[in-house]
Formats: sequence, structure tokens, C-alpha cells
Amino acid sequence: MVRDVDNKVQPNKLVVLIPSTFTSNLKNRLIRTYVIGELARILGIGRVTHVFVYHDKDPYFDSNALGRYITKVLKYAVTPPWLKKKVFPLSQDNKYLGVIPPLQISSHISDDGPIIWGYTSNVSDNNVVVRYRHNRKWFNKQISKEQLLANNYSLKTNQLVLLDLERDTLVSTMDLSRDRYVGFHVSYLNLDLHKSVKRIRDLFPGPIVGTSRRGKYLEDANLTPTSKENITLVFGGPNRGLYDIVGFRLRDFDYMINIMSHQETKTLRTEEAVMLTLSKLNLC
Repeated sequence: MVRDVDNKVQPNKLVVLIPSTFTSNLKNRLIRTYVIGELARILGIGRVTHVFVYHDKDPYFDSNALGRYITKVLKYAVTPPWLKKKVFPLSQDNKYLGVIPPLQISSHISDDGPIIWGYTSNVSDNNVVVRYRHNRKWFNKQISKEQLLANNYSLKTNQLVLLDLERDTLVSTMDLSRDRYVGFHVSYLNLDLHKSVKRIRDLFPGPIVGTSRRGKYLEDANLTPTSKENITLVFGGPNRGLYDIVGFRLRDFDYMINIMSHQETKTLRTEEAVMLTLSKLNLC
């Protein structure tokens, strides 16, 4: 468990689920990229450790492709500045990534921490070379393919990996925590919400909290996330809220909360809902 400056117990892992339709109402790709980048900033502010994009089917939009793009932009945002050109080489598909605001979390400001990001620069038949920067100097580290796979990484070059320099080993992104925060892991599940929630419940035991205007007011929900090791927050999209997406499967959630008891606007944008929920639950 992590303790903040007010000595309140904080969840060790903070997981956020967002739909693949996030920003589907934005037709300009530059603006869409910037808004996804703003979400990345909010996730960093709240020390979110894991972000999963679930598939929200849309008959008028390729939400699968958008889900993969959301994942790509969030991965770019969490990549330290000195690794961005290595992990995301310049291409036509990446031309808008430069518009997103910098995350400015501690692992992006300094490279002297005990747990840092690196990338796979070479994958040969037997070994993998991980390249990383520490105290502004570049180093190469050879590891086995077995070690890479054992820590939930794939056998490909130019992928982000986590290194624990104190223990001289790789760290699985599944083990990211809010203690010594270095950013978040992001993945596109390509599963509907029901299957996604089931997967997350297996990976991160703890309460799963849905957010909806039709949920219980936070004051009445009896939600005490500070007493749990992990917590997962689930958000709906711009065209369909969670009630519309899950239908009768409300039992997928341990709580369904409404964070705004006097909401004036008809809807909250996803990035607004994430920020407000983190703040209202005192998780920032």
C-alpha cells in the first residue's frame, strides 16, 4: 500500500477502463490526438498505473481502429522524452503525436531513478539487447528471450520495457504501482465491456467502480476505495454511457456511482469524468 502526505492509505494499483469510442465525436485527427494527450496528462496527475481500452461497438465508426490509435497515443505520452524517437520513429502515421502536452511526471524529468524505462534495440536468436539512459549516459543490457517473455513483453524491437537497476532485472508492466510512480501501462483489450471487466477482475483483485449519471450519488454509495489494495474505474463513451453499454449486466460492477450530484451539463466528456472521479475519490 502507498501512503500519501496526509497518511491516508491509497490503492496500490489504480486501473482505468475507457471505451474505444473515446474521441469518436472528434473528426479532426490533430484535435483528437491532442484530447487523448490531455487524458494522458490527467492519468499522470492521478498516478494511474494501468489503462485498458475496451471495444465499444459503433455501427457508424471503426471503433477498433480508433481503440488502437488511442492506445498508441497514450503509449507515446508515457514514453520518456529521450526515448520517443527510438520507440516511435517519424512516419506519416505518427505526424500528429508531437501536439500532445508533455506528461512531466518524475520519470520524464529525470533518468536517475531506480526503476526506469528502456527499449529493446535488438532481438536476436538467443538474446535481446535493452538500451536505456541513466544519469544522462546510455547503456546496453543483454537479457534472454525467456526473461523478456516471462515479464509479459513480446519479442519485438523498439518496445518499451521497465528496468529495476537496483535488482538488475526487468520489471513486468503488470507490477507497476503508485509507489515510486513511473507512469502507466496501456493496452487495447479488443474485448467488449463485459469480457474486459472479467479480465480486469482476474488481473487486479479489488472493487470495480462504474461511473454514470444514473448511478448512486457518491455520498450514498458507501464507497471506501482507500481501504482496498487496488481499484478499477470504468467510464463510458461520448455517445453511450455505461448503462447503455452494459444493459442488464450491472452485476459486473461492485459500485455504480454518480460523481456529480448537481451536474448542469447534459453529459460529461470522458476526460472530464476521469479527472472529476479521481478528485472526488481523493485519489489524486
